[in-house]
Amino acid sequence: MFHTMSQGVKLVLVFCIVVTVVGCTSTTVPQSSPTQKPTGQIAPTVPQPPPTQKPAGQIANPASTDPWAYCAAVGTIDTPDGRYTGAKLPDSIIQGMVQQGIVAADAPKEFQQNAVWRCMDNSVWVCHFGANLPCQEKADTAQVPTAGMEDHCKTNPTADSIPAAVTGRATVYEWGCKDGKPQVIKQVFKSDSQGYLADFWYKLSLTPAATPTQNATEGWPTYTNDQAGFSLQYPPGWSQAGLPAQNNGALQGVALQGTEGVIELYWGVGFGGGCPEGYQTIKAAQGELPTCYTKNDNGTERWEQISKDLGKIGFSARAYTNNSTPASREAILQAISTLTFR
Repeated sequence: MFHTMSQGVKLVLVFCIVVTVVGCTSTTVPQSSPTQKPTGQIAPTVPQPPPTQKPAGQIANPASTDPWAYCAAVGTIDTPDGRYTGAKLPDSIIQGMVQQGIVAADAPKEFQQNAVWRCMDNSVWVCHFGANLPCQEKADTAQVPTAGMEDHCKTNPTADSIPAAVTGRATVYEWGCKDGKPQVIKQVFKSDSQGYLADFWYKLSLTPAATPTQNATEGWPTYTNDQAGFSLQYPPGWSQAGLPAQNNGALQGVALQGTEGVIELYWGVGFGGGCPEGYQTIKAAQGELPTCYTKNDNGTERWEQISKDLGKIGFSARAYTNNSTPASREAILQAISTLTFR
């Protein structure tokens, strides 16, 4: 019996030794030692979601209703996005257009509002549609004639110019017909850095000043034409000179000129001419008058065919600046704004 128990004890001991050895070699997974923090290192914390960040160019709520602050923040954008929350065309834009002579202060509200604005180079730029100006079209610089131009020149093989209704109002060129084929006559417009027609877009002042009053021309000399029945004030220091008669004396004129520019006034019969660029309007004392407007490459401006039917005779004026300064532009527009008919 003792022998039997001794054998049992041996088996138990052997079993325990085997289990211990196997367990140590097969179930124990080596564990890496804990990472030691360098002296002074702060223990890591549980990652937290980052605070909400404003997108690049985001502006504070008070500025999001102000076009000037908005453009200063976003830089350049063709159409104001969701970061601008103000009126589609705020009064400040309209006031700026009035101040810079783009629209008349007494024009109907719906006419004044017929404009669009955008941001370019951190500034506010505006275009007034006026007589169907292509404000929202990119400049067409193609020199390949369209099918419409081809058809027009087949019918009008020697036409000096092709109407804008045929060429499209966004073309930068004046087109004509030669031997029944369309051809570029000259470039009349240029495009800005965003591809829009630069001649129709104006940079508005940072803070629109008060609308000019009629007293701005107080004390200016007045040219009065009793024969045709009109008058116009012009800046002090300007001179007056008669222009050569045309159409065998049926068309007469006078020039008012100074440092800022020239205004030529004509009356009689025999007026003519087209406006490939499309007509705009300009403010006179008794309302808007049509005009053919052009801005030259050097920044000078021209307003031609400022016309009105006076009954038995007609009236037409043209004005242009001698330089590109805002003061010259303002002098011309203020003078034209005093043009009065009996």
